[in-house]
Amino acid sequence: MSAKVVITGIILSKKVILSEYSQPEKVILTIKSGGSTSPPKDLPKPTQDITFSCMVKANLYKKLKEHASNVGRPLVGMRISIKGELYLEMDAEFLNNAQLGVIGFEAEALPDKLDKEPKATVKPLPPRTKSVPLINIAVDLMLIPKSPSTEEIEQEVSYYHQHKMFSRPIFIDKTKSGYRLRKGYLQFAAAKKLSLEEVDTLMFSSEMKVSWDDY
Repeated sequence: MSAKVVITGIILSKKVILSEYSQPEKVILTIKSGGSTSPPKDLPKPTQDITFSCMVKANLYKKLKEHASNVGRPLVGMRISIKGELYLEMDAEFLNNAQLGVIGFEAEALPDKLDKEPKATVKPLPPRTKSVPLINIAVDLMLIPKSPSTEEIEQEVSYYHQHKMFSRPIFIDKTKSGYRLRKGYLQFAAAKKLSLEEVDTLMFSSEMKVSWDDY
């Protein structure tokens, strides 16, 4: 019974064998393949670099050559997969210093490992806002470097009427009695001017890279 094999590797060289009519009849492809770097537990690590001399028909070689031409790269250096059977009686002339001979029945070009599409970057979800009653938010004047002008408050009120939201978020943190305003005093003052009962807020974190110049 013949030993069927599937070889995946890189083409190192090729040798075209011509027929008596000087036409390509078969081709010897020297392929370098590597063993698994993670064998099953308690089993030895397989041989890492093995070279095969794979004899294929001219039509299979033509198929691989056309693929290389279509993707704009040389045949030598391309990754392929070959299905066939071991051929231990291959002549030394054809073996070409390879370790094993193979008769190939099927051949398929493979994408290079480096050509794989990168995994899509998962964008972090935007922070979730929390609707809080305005009356439950205390203002610590020590945290507010300056009070917004009447004109600034009116502009923020106008922005809210147009967009149904404030131009910047309101940041709060949790206290024993409720919540404390941390950033967004202009928006907080506009909310009071609008007589809003609740406002959308974000929880403040000391790791946030924000400044009062922005809020």
